[in-house]
Amino acid sequence: RPPRSTLSSSSAASDVYKRQLYSDTHGEEADWLFHYAIAKATKNEMLVYIIETISDSMKRNLRTNRIILYKKPGMPEKLLEEHTEIYQAIEEKDGKKAKKLLYQHLQQVEELIKEIIAENEKIVEENEKLEDGVNPVS
Repeated sequence: RPPRSTLSSSSAASDVYKRQLYSDTHGEEADWLFHYAIAKATKNEMLVYIIETISDSMKRNLRTNRIILYKKPGMPEKLLEEHTEIYQAIEEKDGKKAKKLLYQHLQQVEELIKEIIAENEKIVEENEKLEDGVNPVS
């Protein structure tokens, strides 16, 4: 069972996330705090050590991902909803549900990022064809 202070950290991160939802920071600080609080809640010292060791890289990655994801309409609210559901499962001490929700969240984010990158690559290719005088639809 995660300690109350760790759950409070997750809740505080969720509150910061709500305030930062539409800010220029894209909720990156809150996202980092939320994921870090979950790692700490596992009481897995190795996981916490790894997260702390790669924190700068992870923060940059979270920022980049959020910038990409926020281009999709409704995505900030969807991410907040997913974080809230994960937090509630942890608070309810339903480890199985929390694990499932967290896995789904991470998998969905990965798929969406791949999809957006593929869309962007297609646009770049079409622009290059236009610059070369080739009709992109043919």
